[in-house]
Amino acid sequence: NLKGTDDNIKKIQEGQAEILNNDQDAFYNPIQTFNRDLSVAVIKQFMKSCQDDVAKQRKLGKSLSAAVENGFAIFEGLSATGLRSIRYALELPKIRTVIANDNNPSAFKCIQRNVEYNKIDDIVHPNFGDARMVMYEKSGSLDDQFQVVDIDPYGSPAIFLDAAVQSVSDGGLLCITCTDMAVLCGNHTGTCFAKYGSVSLRTKHCHEMALRIALSSIESNANRYGRYIVPLLSISVDYYIRLFVQVFYGKTEVNRSASKKAFVFQCTSCDSFYLQPFGIKAETGNNQKFQPAKLNLEYQKCAECNSKLKLGGPIWSDPIHNVEFATELLKAITTESHLYKTSNRMIGLLSVVAEEIPDQPLYYVTDSLANSIHSVCIPSLKIRSALLQLGYKVSSTHAHKSAFKTNASSSIVWDIMRCWAKQNPVNKSKIRGLAERILAKEPCIEASFNILPEANPESRKLGLVRYQVNPANWGPKSRAKKRRHEDNDIESSDNKNSKIEKSTLD
Repeated sequence: NLKGTDDNIKKIQEGQAEILNNDQDAFYNPIQTFNRDLSVAVIKQFMKSCQDDVAKQRKLGKSLSAAVENGFAIFEGLSATGLRSIRYALELPKIRTVIANDNNPSAFKCIQRNVEYNKIDDIVHPNFGDARMVMYEKSGSLDDQFQVVDIDPYGSPAIFLDAAVQSVSDGGLLCITCTDMAVLCGNHTGTCFAKYGSVSLRTKHCHEMALRIALSSIESNANRYGRYIVPLLSISVDYYIRLFVQVFYGKTEVNRSASKKAFVFQCTSCDSFYLQPFGIKAETGNNQKFQPAKLNLEYQKCAECNSKLKLGGPIWSDPIHNVEFATELLKAITTESHLYKTSNRMIGLLSVVAEEIPDQPLYYVTDSLANSIHSVCIPSLKIRSALLQLGYKVSSTHAHKSAFKTNASSSIVWDIMRCWAKQNPVNKSKIRGLAERILAKEPCIEASFNILPEANPESRKLGLVRYQVNPANWGPKSRAKKRRHEDNDIESSDNKNSKIEKSTLD
C-alpha cells in the first residue's frame, strides 16, 4: 500500500502493468486497451527492425544506431494514468528511459503513484508540464531527440505536431492518435481546414480520408524542417484513428512531397470520386524533381450522374501502410498472442491491412452503391469477382466492413452496378432522380457475377475477428477534470519538480 491512496482507488491490470486509479484522478478508458496493445506491438517490431538493420549493416540514423546499443528513449506527451508508459517500460526490450508527461495536476500525481507502485522509477520519469515545451527542448540537439514519440490526446493532436516532428530522431517512430472524427469526417470542414490544412468531406469513405488528411498534415509539419514521413501503419478503428509513421531527414524526398498528395473531387449525389494529383514526380536518371500536375478538366461534373462535384483535401495519396512491416508485425503478434488481451482483434485487423491494395486511395461501399439505384444489395463476393474477371485488383478495407478498394475507375464500378441491375431488375416506380440518371447509361462492359475462389479473402476464410462489434461501454469517456485545490499543491512544488526532472532527463 502506498501513502496517500484513498478508499475509492481501484486496481487496474493490463498487460504486465498494474495501476491504481480513481476516476476523478486521471482519464482511463478500458476500450483503449486495443490501442495500447497495438502500440506496444508496433514499437517492439520497430525496435526489432532497427536491430536487424544494424546487424545487416544497413543504413540507419546515428541516434537509432546508438539506441540499439544503449537503449531507446520514449516520450509520451499526455500520459494520464501513466499506464501506457509503464507498459512500455515493462514490456519492451532495451528501454533506456520513458518520459511520462501530463499537464493535469491530478494526472501527474497519479503517474507518480503508479510508477512507484510498479517499482520502475529508474526507467519511467513522471513530468508535469506542457508536452510541447518538453519536445521543443529536446529538438535542439540530435543527441537529445527521442526514438519514439507518442501523442494520444483527448481530441485533435494538431497543436502538438510541430513540436513532435522536431523532437523525434532521424528514422524515429511517431505515434499519433486523433479522436476528433467529426472534424476529420466532414461534419466541421472549416475546423478541419484550420487544424489540419485540409477540407474534409462527408462521404462513405470518410474514415480512410480522415487517415489521409492526418498523414498529409504530419507531412506538412515535417517538411518545414527538412523532414518527411514514411507511414508504417495507419488504422481507423472504433471512434479514433491511430498513425505510426517514421520521420526522416532528406531534401530530395521533401521536394517531392507534393507528389504524395491529391485533391478529391467527390460527386454530390452518387459515390463517384476522382483524384487530382497535387504534383508529379519526374525522374531523370538518379535525379528526382517535382513538377506541378496538369489539371484534368473532365472533373467539372460527375461522369455517371451529371451532378456537381465538391472539392476536398489535399489528402495523402501515397500508401498508408508499409505492407512488409504490417506482415512482420502480424507474424510477431501471432507468435506472442498470449501477451496481448486483444490479440485476436489485432490479428484480424492486420490480416485485412496486409490484404489491402496499397496504392489505391479510398473505397466504395456496396450497400450505398445499391441504394443509389434502388437495387437489391450486391453480395461482396459477386462484385469482387466481377472486378477480378475484368482484370482489375480488388480488396477489402479495414476501415469499413461493407466496402472494397479497387484500381478500377468509378465508371467501371458503376457499369458493373448497371449490369447487376439488368440481372436483378429494379422496380420501375423507383427509377427516378439519381437512379434514373445512372441507369440511363448503357454499360460499356459485360460483367460476370460468377464467384471466383480468389474473390474470398484469406482473412474471411479463416473466420478472423476482422471488424469489432462495439461493446456496451463503447465510446470515448469524459475528459478528466482538474481539481482546483490541487493546482496550488503542484505550483508550490513546481520548481522543485522541474529541477528533479531536469536532472533525471540529463
